[in-house]
Amino acid sequence: MKHLPLLGVLSAVLLFWWSAGLYPGGTRLDPTTVGYSWSENTISALFQPYAVNQEPNPARWFATFAVFLFCLSIAAVFHAIATAAQQWSRRVYAGAVSRHGQIIRIAGLATAAFAFLVTTPLHHIKVTIALVFFLVAAVTLLHWLQQARAQGLFLLGLLALALPVVNAILFYGQIGYEWLPPIQKAGKLVAGIWLFAIYYGFKGERFD
Repeated sequence: MKHLPLLGVLSAVLLFWWSAGLYPGGTRLDPTTVGYSWSENTISALFQPYAVNQEPNPARWFATFAVFLFCLSIAAVFHAIATAAQQWSRRVYAGAVSRHGQIIRIAGLATAAFAFLVTTPLHHIKVTIALVFFLVAAVTLLHWLQQARAQGLFLLGLLALALPVVNAILFYGQIGYEWLPPIQKAGKLVAGIWLFAIYYGFKGERFD
């Protein structure tokens, strides 16, 4: 059971990779390109009924299921981390209740839920809501990791927090679009690595 979230994420990545091979083509910078470009197409391009080149997009439903599987797995990771945070607080602070676990669980599950909903037509508003909840979860995680003296995970978390912020600046500011697709994917990758590093690395003790 411990490895189910990781297997879910890996399966989602493979399915997403396969669905990208079905994408007809076109990018915002060049609508005439053929196929999916990992450096020029955003992730959301795969959820659209029509590709940028205006051809029907057969990758849509496969990519949507991949995101569902990914978000479900990440929700399980957030839940497990929240439980670990609560157990850690009770051990370290002699039974005292900490709000870290509660905030991580609520904000983490909301992040996963709204991240899946970005596959719907209400993409922009769901992206915004998912980002807000992720920032809340990430900041809470960072505060907890700082208390636990987990310096390596804390520093990795700063990067996992910074990349979505940069992505948001490019997306909402409509600037540097050529950097948006790679930064978007890098943000997802680093955040995933960070969460699983906590998921597997935390044993309920201080990290000293």
